Amino acid sequence: MKAGMYLLIFLITSTLFTNATAQSADELYKKGSAYYYGEGVEQNYKEAFQFLEKAAVLGMAEAQYMCSLMYYEGQGVEKDMKMVFYWAEKAALQGIE
Repeated sequence: MKAGMYLLIFLITSTLFTNATAQSADELYKKGSAYYYGEGVEQNYKEAFQFLEKAAVLGMAEAQYMCSLMYYEGQGVEKDMKMVFYWAEKAALQGIE
């Protein structure tokens, strides 16, 4: 009975953490996109990259793709082909082409 209770607590906790992480990544992506496209704020690639990279680290495929593009174009970061391939591969593994 005790083991079952611990398992239940674990499952509830991990579900809550996963939902919070997904929401955080989504919010970070939205902020990053706003700065990238200049929607509601002045366009700022450096600021955009800071938000997008955080969302990418949390596993958001769209943010990983955007980071790859920004490294390729040198938008807000120095051009870095290693990082282009790093983020592109992560995005591709999640179905982003």
